[in-house]
Amino acid sequence: MKKQWNKKIVIITGIILLICVGIFCYIKFFQRENNLVDNYNYSDTQLASEALPVDVGNIFTIPEYYQIMSPEYMMCVYSIFQQNGYLAGENNGKYFFTKIKDRVKKVVAYGNFTNEEDLKDLDMAFLLEENDFRSSALYIVSSKCNLLFYKYYDDELPIINSFYKGQKIFMDSQELVPSPSDGIILKFKYSKKALLFNPKTKTFEEYHQYTREEINDINKEERYFRDEYEEEPVTYVISDPEGYANLRENNNANSQIIQQIKSGEKVEVLDNEGNWWLIKTQEGNQGYVYYNRVITR
Repeated sequence: MKKQWNKKIVIITGIILLICVGIFCYIKFFQRENNLVDNYNYSDTQLASEALPVDVGNIFTIPEYYQIMSPEYMMCVYSIFQQNGYLAGENNGKYFFTKIKDRVKKVVAYGNFTNEEDLKDLDMAFLLEENDFRSSALYIVSSKCNLLFYKYYDDELPIINSFYKGQKIFMDSQELVPSPSDGIILKFKYSKKALLFNPKTKTFEEYHQYTREEINDINKEERYFRDEYEEEPVTYVISDPEGYANLRENNNANSQIIQQIKSGEKVEVLDNEGNWWLIKTQEGNQGYVYYNRVITR
């Protein structure tokens, strides 16, 4: 009786192991077929994760996209292509995703770009290339496929990547400051920009990101203009053929003389309106001297 019971236990255990192995193999097969990554939480999205349309392969032409994008986000992109006539055969397929595999991860980015609290699924940004192979368009969509931002870049093929809240960027000056939210860095051929959501205006705004060379050049230019155009202090001195000038109490030749100022002595000009200038001597006396007795040095 004991032997029969042990035999049943072995059989039941074997069946359970077979079931577990089968489930494991099915999961691995499903993951391999869809090539999904586990870096993002795609649960509870508005879009159904049903089978993708047959012609979705005309948009995502290389397998690298299946490693960084869930079926839900792919369906979102597909709907945008449909609504705007970007599918192959419509408007000559105006836009397309890059077919260069090393560039794929540089045209898709994720983050909480609108800085929402308790966000379950991330927003997505992606770049499309125009069929002229020179221009591009940037889309930002929410996890529910709501369009948040669109911009066309004429004769530009940038790449993008995310940065996170608190990372330092340039905003309104040449000083690095912590970012108030997640955002996107756009790298162009000759420049770099940060794209941030402004909660007050409910729009995305671009901020130029300075290179070290640009900051050095700005500092050099500021120093140049400061040195070139900054006025140097003017030095006033007395110059009189008699060797001294009379400092008078009032602005006329009949006024009482306060002091005789030697030629070459420095004075401070307080008012240079009219023929009689109000000055201050090195001794601290204030009075009037005829204007042609004062020169600059």
